[in-house]
Amino acid sequence: MIDDNEVPEGLTQEQLEAHFSALATELFDKDISVPSLIEKEKKKLPPVYRGYIPGIHDFLARATTIDECEEIIKFCLYKKDIDDKKAAELRNILKEKGPEGFGNRKPGHYDNSGLNC
Repeated sequence: MIDDNEVPEGLTQEQLEAHFSALATELFDKDISVPSLIEKEKKKLPPVYRGYIPGIHDFLARATTIDECEEIIKFCLYKKDIDDKKAAELRNILKEKGPEGFGNRKPGHYDNSGLNC
């Protein structure tokens, strides 16, 4: 919950700045906006990835199990990113070759980020 001073309840602005400095900067610095932060991050990407929108094959290549692949196919079908014919083709590949049928999973960002639980 945010109180009248726009500081989360239970934390003072000073505590927020001490423990979560980047978040505090985003919350309280009026010169920073989300669109400007997005543009700043986009500039860090190599030109080949700017504006790149991953497709179903990109998602399937990251999957490690048959269940993950099936979930991706169902979701893309639901979102109408693919039609029934394409879903059947993908399921056939999945049945014949398993998740590896969509490409070898290479170590990448997903393997190196997040919490190490």
